[in-house]
Amino acid sequence: MSRKPNSSTFYRGLLLIMAFLLVSGSLSGQKTKETKRAEAQRLINEAQQLVNEGSAASLTKAIEKFEAARVLICSLNIVADDAALLSLIGSLYKELEQYQKAIKYYEQSLPVFRAIKDQKGEGRSLVQLGLIHVELGERQKALDHLSQAVRLLRAADDHEAEAGALIVIGFLHIGLGKYEESPNYFNKALELCRSIGVREGEAVALVGLGLFYNKSGQPQKARESFEQALSVSRASSFPYGEATALVALGDLYNYSLREEKALEYYEHVLSLF
Repeated sequence: MSRKPNSSTFYRGLLLIMAFLLVSGSLSGQKTKETKRAEAQRLINEAQQLVNEGSAASLTKAIEKFEAARVLICSLNIVADDAALLSLIGSLYKELEQYQKAIKYYEQSLPVFRAIKDQKGEGRSLVQLGLIHVELGERQKALDHLSQAVRLLRAADDHEAEAGALIVIGFLHIGLGKYEESPNYFNKALELCRSIGVREGEAVALVGLGLFYNKSGQPQKARESFEQALSVSRASSFPYGEATALVALGDLYNYSLREEKALEYYEHVLSLF
């Protein structure tokens, strides 16, 4: 007579098989995630090398690699990395002067940054959108984006980016003929830059104040601001700030019919580059 199988042994064996299958599946899934993450990182590293090359062709190839990395990042649901990649791709399109594509990616990044409550990331994307609209001559759109950015960056204690946004707003007000509003933005930016030691931002804010004084019929104060900007730029080895201050001083003397003095400043600019 055949022996009847023990039901407890049977089910214990079945459970062991099920456990083995579940563990194997979990390990397989874990391995897939690790593989995808490693592949994404490889693509990001390769893209960064292409960005460092700096040519239009290499930037275009870098975008392709960042896009491929983003597909993997999205499949892993790594939201913070997705937001960062969207912003980064936007910056590359901006550098390539493909502004509509840049706008598309920066705008895509905004709700993702909001979803993870990253005010700094959202604010910086808004700054870049503002700068693009400046390039496109859409000043009101630029002001709207930059004003939103200032509020977010202030809340996030990102003083450097906040100062940059304030400076651009100040220049936009001058461009729009609203001279009386611009010094508030330049002075606030100046205060922030000095508090965190960003000399380049300090120099640009001083140039902005100089332009305000010049437009307001205060040439002496304008000259003082431009000279301060020149001094700060030289002290911080900031040639673009130095060149801007020199041109502004040259223009100031040119307007007052002191052409020889103006020429001295213009010649200094040529020696910088």
